[in-house]
Amino acid sequence: MLPSEKLRIAKETLADKLSGFIPEVGITLGSGLGFLIDKLEGVSSCAYSEIPYFPESKVAGHSNRLWWGRLGNTNVVIMQGRVHLYEGFTAEEVVFPTRLMITLGARTLILTHAVGGINKEYKSGDFVVDTDHIAWHMPDPLQGDNDPGLGSRFVALDKVYDPTLINIAVEAAAEEKVVLHKGVSVFKSGPCFETAAEIEAMRRLGADVATMSTIPEIIAAAHMGAKVLGIAFVSNMGAGILKEAVNHDAVLANAHSAKDNFARLMQRIAEKITT
Repeated sequence: MLPSEKLRIAKETLADKLSGFIPEVGITLGSGLGFLIDKLEGVSSCAYSEIPYFPESKVAGHSNRLWWGRLGNTNVVIMQGRVHLYEGFTAEEVVFPTRLMITLGARTLILTHAVGGINKEYKSGDFVVDTDHIAWHMPDPLQGDNDPGLGSRFVALDKVYDPTLINIAVEAAAEEKVVLHKGVSVFKSGPCFETAAEIEAMRRLGADVATMSTIPEIIAAAHMGAKVLGIAFVSNMGAGILKEAVNHDAVLANAHSAKDNFARLMQRIAEKITT
């Protein structure tokens, strides 16, 4: 079955729950960042398990619920948790939720992710707006037969990170007094964190942060012609930069400590996108 047909079935299944709600912006919340849900108004939700073909994560910090409502003055649909290639999902399965948010009407996406800092000027708790990426060790989600109902066979990625959205994020961070860098993400499939040698190699390649997610979804969004903004949260510094060992519990704890900054930043960005 073509992905576009699966998306049609999933959309039809959600129609009664949505009751005519059409999102303007779709948001994916990365590891430990699910608390943005508390800022929604007029909120409704359903479990991923209620949506045909929608994959469920087994990773701590991912709640497997789809939410919709208003964030400030903006209609949003929010994924509270995502799946990853390292869980054993195919690239097509990983990007299905992103494609569904677009299919529901969200033509602008904000994809957030917890990342490891590579740039030594960064520190845990900082935010980074993605300006480009390096897809290292990553299967392309567009491999296989192309579904013409979603997009063209070949997709240019030189302008996938929308400069207008990047400027909006920078302005929003300045207004909210939140530290926001501009940087390049590099993908590593995980689930192992990078070695010190890999972090140094990534830095020499021009990467600022390392991620185990988001880039497949950004490519799928580009395939469907949606605008994309990537917001990374530096939850830890990469191996070899600090003496402390990297672990997932620390990632979640650092994300929780930054929840107020994150919520204010996301709400201001959403408002600016639809103003």
